[in-house]
This record gives sequence, structure tokens and C-alpha cells, in this order.
Amino acid sequence: MLRSQSLVKRSTSNDHSQMCSAHSQSKSVMMKVLAIFFALACSLVFFLGGFKLNRSLYNIGNQSFIAQPTALLGIFSYSAGGKKRQYIRDTFIKDADERFCPLDEYVNQPFRGNKQQCRFPYTFIIGGGSKDRPTYHNDDAPLTLNYAMFRNEETSDCNYQSKGYGDHRNDCTFLNIKENMEWGKSPTYMKFASKIATEYGIDYIAKLDDDTYLSTELFATFVDDELPPAPFNRRMYIGPPRPSRIMHHIYAAGEFYMLSSDLANHVGNELDAEYMKDLSIHIEDLDMGTYVHTNPRPIKYLNTNIFTFYHHACKTEKCFRDWHQQPIYSGLPKYKPLFQWDFYCRFINGKTSK
Repeated sequence: MLRSQSLVKRSTSNDHSQMCSAHSQSKSVMMKVLAIFFALACSLVFFLGGFKLNRSLYNIGNQSFIAQPTALLGIFSYSAGGKKRQYIRDTFIKDADERFCPLDEYVNQPFRGNKQQCRFPYTFIIGGGSKDRPTYHNDDAPLTLNYAMFRNEETSDCNYQSKGYGDHRNDCTFLNIKENMEWGKSPTYMKFASKIATEYGIDYIAKLDDDTYLSTELFATFVDDELPPAPFNRRMYIGPPRPSRIMHHIYAAGEFYMLSSDLANHVGNELDAEYMKDLSIHIEDLDMGTYVHTNPRPIKYLNTNIFTFYHHACKTEKCFRDWHQQPIYSGLPKYKPLFQWDFYCRFINGKTSK
């Protein structure tokens, strides 16, 4: 009897011991799961918070880097447009900080990623081909022309004194097409720009007219605060919106617009020249919108009307200098209505064919 009671006590004790051991193991597993959950939650909060400010530490493969978006500024010009090019050089290009530089210098930077100084290269885009060249580059001829071979009296201003290198370099890009504005120059520029973007790590491709005064400080603020870097910038289309009642879409005004590099590649390399010719109504900015919207995936349009960091249109040197001499934030940014109905009402009244 006593032996039986002893066996029962021993059995009960073993059961309790096993239950405690199982409970301890279960508790340990739960603690590990909670620890992993909280670690993931903290990482997600850190990532999203950093992404909003474009200052997050990103991890791609085995490399970590601080994301700083880059953008190419293509200023549309023409051979005889040397005066306007000089107005631009003498104002907002001259006083831009080290984040801005000629494209020629950008591609020769010794560093990339978070160590590079220049993130916003600029170049004047000129149609440099002869009269027998097509208005859109769609053959096997070189995409651009060498400045040394093309140089003439009208374009001698393109040869500038480099601050960083001490020798003469070129701040113009001569596309190997016949000069034009609305018959293929913009898609050819996108073809060139997407090639540069792939080779030298550029996230956005901007196009602006040579009568646009740009606040470089506000532009850099806009890019850093609002635009994600690659590869998080897919199919982004940026600028002041305009409606097309003929093509039934929204497009960005040609005074200034930007495409993410993947959209630039879509326009410049993925669309057939004959297909674009069929789509075109020979209005530069509207046609670019048409080409952009041929992408089968959703387009992410960013409206810059509520933070306009440029002035358009400056036709004289005085206009460029007047805007350049204004204290920062006095004349720019402009806070325009989200949708400018007074501009669009002219379409309804039949004053334009757009």
C-alpha cells in the first residue's frame, strides 16, 4: 500500500515536471516569436519613416546605402540659341551648389552612391544633324555627334571652363537628328537620356525649355523631399498637368516635366518610330504624354502646380536676371491652383486645337 502511494506520488511529480518543462518550452517559443515580430515591426517603421524623407538606409544585395535621388536636366536649345544658353549659365547654373554640374563632369565623377557630390547634371540638348538626317533617331547612325567635329561659330559657347577639371569641356549634347521641336526631338532625347541613366545611375530625366528659369535650390528640395530613388520610382510622370480633349489624357506642360528613367526608356527605346508617328499630333508636350500613357502599367502622376520651383517664360536676359536676384522663397515657389481651369476653358471655347 505504501509502495503504491509512493509510485502515485512519483508519477504525479513526473507529470508536473513534464508539464512545467512543456510550458517552459512553449513560453520560450512564444518569446522568440514575439522578439522576431517586434524586430520586424521596428524595421518596418524605420524603413517607412526613412523612405518618406528619402534618407533611409536601403539594402540591395550585400550593399547598404543612403538613397539620394539623381536627375538629368536636359535644357532644350538649338544651334543659334547661344544667347539664351549664356543667360542660363550666368544665372541659375552659375550660382548652383556642388549638387549641380555639367553632364560631362558628372560622368567623370570618381564616386557613385552616397559619396558623389554632383547629383543633378545638366546639358543643353541641340539637334546637330544635317538637313538630310531624320527628325527622330531610328537608324544605326551614332546617337550623338562629337562636339569637336560639330563645332562652329554658333555653338562655340558650349566649350566652357571647367571648375573641377581646369580644362575646357562641353556642356551641350548634339543629337544626331535634324533640328526640330515637335517631330521627334523629345523621344530622341529620352533615348539618349535612358542610355546615360543606365550607365551612370540617374533616376529621373527632366526636360525644360530654354526660357524656363529654374530655382536649383527649390528643385533639389523637391527631389529630395518628394521623389523616391530607383528602384522605387517606377513609372513616375511629373509636372504641371494639362488636359487633352483630343487624346483624352493628362500630360505635363513642356516648360518643365520629368520622367522616371524606366519611363524614359519606354519612350526612347520600346516604342516603334512608325507607331509614334501615327500617335503624334506634333505638339511636343502633348505627344510626350501620349507616349508615356502607352505604357500598359499604371502611371503615377505627380502634380507640381502646388510647388512650382521655376518661372516660365523668360525671353530676355533681364527676365532671367530679375528672377535670379529675387531672395529665395520671395518669387518662388509658386503655389498655383491644383487644376488651372482658366487655362483649360480656352480649349472649350475653341481657341486651341489641343
